[in-house]
Amino acid sequence: MIPAQEEILEVCNTLHTYSKQAELAQEKVNNIEAVQKNVAATQLLVPVIGQFSAGKSTMINTMLGSNLLPTGITPETSLATEMHYTEGEEYAEGITENGTAHRYVLFDMKKLTEDAKQYRFARVYIKNLQLKELEPLILVDMPGFDAPMEHHNKAILEYIDKGLYYIVLTKISDGTVSRTLLKRLDEIHASGRKFSLFLSNADLERSEKLAQVKQQCTDILQDTFGGTFHIEAINNTSVDSVLQCLHSIDSNALLKNLYYPQMNECTNTVLEGLNYRIKAFDMEASAIQSAQDELKRSIERVKSTAEQDIRHMKSKYSGSMVNNILRDITEALDSSADEITSAIMSQSGRAESLLNDIIRSSLVSSLERRVEEANDSIVMDFSDSVKDLSEVFKTMDIDLHYADTIVSGLQEVFKSVPMAVGTASTQLPKAMSGLLSGTAIGGLSALLTGTIGSTITTATSVVATVINPLLGIAVAAVPLLMSLFGQKTQQDTGESQVRAKVTGEVFPQIKSKLRAQLPALLQEQVGGMITQVQQQYQRVLQSQQAEFEKAMQEKQESVEANKQKKELFVGYRQEVQRILEKITTWRME
Repeated sequence: MIPAQEEILEVCNTLHTYSKQAELAQEKVNNIEAVQKNVAATQLLVPVIGQFSAGKSTMINTMLGSNLLPTGITPETSLATEMHYTEGEEYAEGITENGTAHRYVLFDMKKLTEDAKQYRFARVYIKNLQLKELEPLILVDMPGFDAPMEHHNKAILEYIDKGLYYIVLTKISDGTVSRTLLKRLDEIHASGRKFSLFLSNADLERSEKLAQVKQQCTDILQDTFGGTFHIEAINNTSVDSVLQCLHSIDSNALLKNLYYPQMNECTNTVLEGLNYRIKAFDMEASAIQSAQDELKRSIERVKSTAEQDIRHMKSKYSGSMVNNILRDITEALDSSADEITSAIMSQSGRAESLLNDIIRSSLVSSLERRVEEANDSIVMDFSDSVKDLSEVFKTMDIDLHYADTIVSGLQEVFKSVPMAVGTASTQLPKAMSGLLSGTAIGGLSALLTGTIGSTITTATSVVATVINPLLGIAVAAVPLLMSLFGQKTQQDTGESQVRAKVTGEVFPQIKSKLRAQLPALLQEQVGGMITQVQQQYQRVLQSQQAEFEKAMQEKQESVEANKQKKELFVGYRQEVQRILEKITTWRME
């Protein structure tokens, strides 16, 4: 366990103690415990990504000083492979969809790659000095972008949310950052993760060409993402610069940045709970009872939301999502028509994987954005239920912005996703969820993270539920490319005719298949989102109710006892405020 994990856990322990001592709502305690569990189990993975034959496995083998990973394999046998250091027995294992591990003899990796279709990913455990020196970082050799669509999508969905930092390889002979690679980098950058770009096979090019390509890649990344990027050229026999890059990674800073949103949530929630508890000591019992009565009425209003209103929301938001997603997909396909046409004309075999990448990337991006928009609107639709309560709290000087706090909290929680931990995660990438891009989440929102019994808890989990069937529907149209453009057809057909077939036959078929299936899939998910928001409002109000009930009980205690409690809680509040100030320094720009 690295110092950052220990520091985060120490903060969690303090918050947990104060929450228990101040008898805050159990949901607050549950959420702190959930973060503790995640932090303790987090693995610091560094995926090595790039197109097929970019030299990823060769580079890792050179770093390790052994030919452990098979090279020159076909895309069909590619499998994401984690590299773990061990002091004990050396072996490899394939991990199935349900998390079962099948063990292999370490130096029979060929057999493991032959069985690749059975597994989500693989792990190897070896006693290697370089891996030991890289700890706690764990390298992951990823399938190439042009691996078969099923394996490629599986690897992307498995690891994009787990990576702490990314090593990206592209061949120097490509001369630039391809649009396919740029799409992957955009997903990484959108998730708040950092990466370094290495240009492989540098020994095969002149120094002038190296400088030219490096500058062009730098310009593309700066124009696309802004800021500065680490870009270097390497060859197959010397990877010192990659090792230097890995050793320079500040794992502690990256991990604290990664957990900043969740820790900020938990701390603000405890601080808010302490503020309510302290405020209640100075309130008359009648005022607390008035607040309790309005809380009960608000809970009943949320529970009794008319079925007709729910049906209306379900129809309205799923319908708008279908139209918006199809528009997003259309824009993505139309903007890539020239690139797909060029891939077909070149007869390079890249057209299918390219179209798959475009569909996957645009679907994920659009789904995430559209379900977040729908959830924001659903939360607002339910906010009328707490308007009266908010006015009561404002009049009593308990909370001046109670309804706004609930609304913003519910909206932000839906957008946030805890970092995937361990190896059993099937969550969709964080790059698609924007975990690190959100603003500070205050107070009540943290009551909801990870405690709802529903499988639909965040934008990421909604997208994860529908993305595979949608990808299957859309990608089913990809083979149409090959049926329309056999080798002889490509030779006899002009570029404008190929483009016309792509835009006039392939794209419409993809959109038609999606339009036929999207409504049913999205209506089901929107229904789940509505139910969840309804439950979340109830949980927030019930949590508040429990803390006021405790305050009412304390009114029966002696004045001196309450005075001592208040002084104790004020001390807790001061310490939590200091913790909040410290956590603020964890966030990286």
